[in-house]
Amino acid sequence: MEAIDQAANILVLDLNQVPSQGAAVLAQARELVERGAHELYASASRVDLSGPESVSLAARRVQSEVIGLRMLLDAVRLGVAANYDAQCDEDLQRIERAKGNFAAAARSVLEEPL
Repeated sequence: MEAIDQAANILVLDLNQVPSQGAAVLAQARELVERGAHELYASASRVDLSGPESVSLAARRVQSEVIGLRMLLDAVRLGVAANYDAQCDEDLQRIERAKGNFAAAARSVLEEPL
């Protein structure tokens, strides 16, 4: 998740502070999102094996939202993303919600009586 958080900081802070560096900032953010997606894939696979299904589904949702952000960044690089700022903000918010839902699902399992 650290790579995703770094990418979010780049997209929110760096891109707004130095618009002339847009292509470099987007490339850096895309690289971090790609790394994060691979990390999430490995983590989600481990969660799949250990269960329960509610936690596994929540983990896969985080992965799915990150892939959505990666697709947006690819579209921006290709010049086919309209209203980038709003879409990026929405994607980042969806990722944060998915992370919160995953944490809640994991916490509920840990809090279940044995």
